[in-house]
Amino acid sequence: MTAGSRRRPAGADRVLLGGVALIVLAAAIRTWTATQTWFYVDDFPLVATAARDGLSLHDLFQPYIGHLMPAGRAAAWLTTAGGGYDYPVAVAELIALYVLVGAGALRLFRTLFGSRPVVLLLLAYLLLSPWLISPTAWWAAGINHLPALAATAWALDAVIRHLRDPQRRHLVASVLWIVFGLAFAELALLAYVPVLVVALGYFARGSLPQRVGHLWTSYRSLVVVHAVLGAAYLAAYVATSWDPTGDRPPAPWRDYLVNLIGTVLPSAFIGGPGTWKQEWAAQFDVAPAVWMRLLGLAVVVGLVALSAMTRERALRAWLIPLSQVAATVVLMSQTRSIFGGSFILDLRFTTPLALGTALALGLAFLPVEGALESSAPRSTHWLVDRPAPAVLALAVFAGLAVWSATTFPLLHVPQDQSAKRFFATFERSLDQHDAPVEMVDAPMPGFVFSGVEGRYATSLSMYDEVEVPAVVQDDYYVLDDTGALVRPALDVARRAPAVTGGTGCDGHLVGSTGAGIALDGPVFGATWRLRVTYSATAETPAVITLGDREVPVTLLAGEHTLETSGAGQYDAVRIDGLDDGVSACVSSLEVGTTRVP
Repeated sequence: MTAGSRRRPAGADRVLLGGVALIVLAAAIRTWTATQTWFYVDDFPLVATAARDGLSLHDLFQPYIGHLMPAGRAAAWLTTAGGGYDYPVAVAELIALYVLVGAGALRLFRTLFGSRPVVLLLLAYLLLSPWLISPTAWWAAGINHLPALAATAWALDAVIRHLRDPQRRHLVASVLWIVFGLAFAELALLAYVPVLVVALGYFARGSLPQRVGHLWTSYRSLVVVHAVLGAAYLAAYVATSWDPTGDRPPAPWRDYLVNLIGTVLPSAFIGGPGTWKQEWAAQFDVAPAVWMRLLGLAVVVGLVALSAMTRERALRAWLIPLSQVAATVVLMSQTRSIFGGSFILDLRFTTPLALGTALALGLAFLPVEGALESSAPRSTHWLVDRPAPAVLALAVFAGLAVWSATTFPLLHVPQDQSAKRFFATFERSLDQHDAPVEMVDAPMPGFVFSGVEGRYATSLSMYDEVEVPAVVQDDYYVLDDTGALVRPALDVARRAPAVTGGTGCDGHLVGSTGAGIALDGPVFGATWRLRVTYSATAETPAVITLGDREVPVTLLAGEHTLETSGAGQYDAVRIDGLDDGVSACVSSLEVGTTRVP
């Protein structure tokens, strides 16, 4: 019987409406938690570079820490398209992707198990999964993982429909959903884990070679298209973006397995961890109590044993989360081993298990419609034959999951470390100054974000009122630790010795032939700033030479102070290139580092 000829079961509409209601309710909860956070750490480099660079193909396909994410970079650009950091847009993106995950899972569960009430339990288990806490509260995590989960759910649904009723539209849909996920991150390739397990384990019979042969014979176009897609993407990804840890230490396999089996899997499976430990800015480790770990281990072992005792062909369902765990450990060993074995305690690295565990629960206990093989009753047991235990267990899970979501560290960032407070102060301060506001290209405070993207030229590029020129004069600013605009001080390391001129210039006279001004010591390095106080008889172009580097400037008529980068290797500064008949008197020339008062 084909998919199109199956009868619509009684109550199907109620199940569909119930699923939609669950998605809306869960989305409301995730919206609340997302609005308690703000842009954080990895968000800023992605968002700021997107605002600076725009949407050129070259920039969209630039990898970020090993992630190839053109669609993610486009989503980052949208969060600053209106000027400034627009976090409501980021929240809307996360929730839209979360709803897409939920809708795909609802469709998938109904496709697999029919439109029966039990699929609502599986859907609720997925929607409230602790593995979705980080992706729905932290934009940089969500913009990678949520599209991958959505692609997995929708592509698997399309593959199953094709296995039941081989039609081109199902094949095309499965390819398009994988491509959708890959546009956000290579993590979407993990969609092939459940696809392979379901296809080989439920829509084929016999030994593994026989199952592979059956799929090749009966669904060759499906196999070929996805094999070509996966291979082509992998080749392109490895050539452009693969970034394994160079000179990495040996992978901490034992720590990975101990942390996964003893802490991550058992606690998250039952709704934990409940409590967290923030190791550093970008690592939120699960830190469940001993009782939660023991309870989680008992539940996991008990469920696997119960499925084996009461259902035929149940154990193959657990291959999905087991394979996802194996893939995660291998990826971590190649790209994150430098951070040690505790890094895997951060749930975002095992996010695919959100869908994998829900799928395993369904496949272990429920028959798959239209499958050649699937779970079937072996013996009765009150824990699986009555709805009450499952509903009660889900209620406990939901309570623990909500507790875990509300205690997630990103919801409780101290005010003095809050990027949201920092930028709110900056925007208020910006409103109090006439535009444009010139700023020295200094770095943001470390608690906001660091790296080259953390300098003002990139991090403030979305503010039309802000200019970060190579040379600033007179009225220029930096940001203090609260985000307010302040005038920078200079911690002087080198200066030009004072001189007294006899031509009306109390300093170094620079005429149309130029002048060299010696410093009281050598300069070497890239972080120095050069500050020049001068008085010019008329506005004129000029060139400041620092070693082998030339800086074109404009000297303004009257008394002024200019500042520019003092990077280079030199022990004297030359100023020349003035217009004929124009002179300047340099009363002070200093090299130092910017200090925020």
